[in-house]
Amino acid sequence: MGFIVDDFYWGKGYGTAAICNNLIKYCKNNLDAKIVYARMFSDNIASQKFCSNNKWY
Repeated sequence: MGFIVDDFYWGKGYGTAAICNNLIKYCKNNLDAKIVYARMFSDNIASQKFCSNNKWY
């Protein structure tokens, strides 16, 4: 489960914290997920920074 944003739309605010928070909540509450991983393309620096600055535990 996840989302992919075409690189044309990178940096325009589509991958916001609200989307990530809701996705993580859904995984934990509805799928009984114990661990949720984030993956992104290596050249998507903005996503890497976003994930580093927003820790969800």
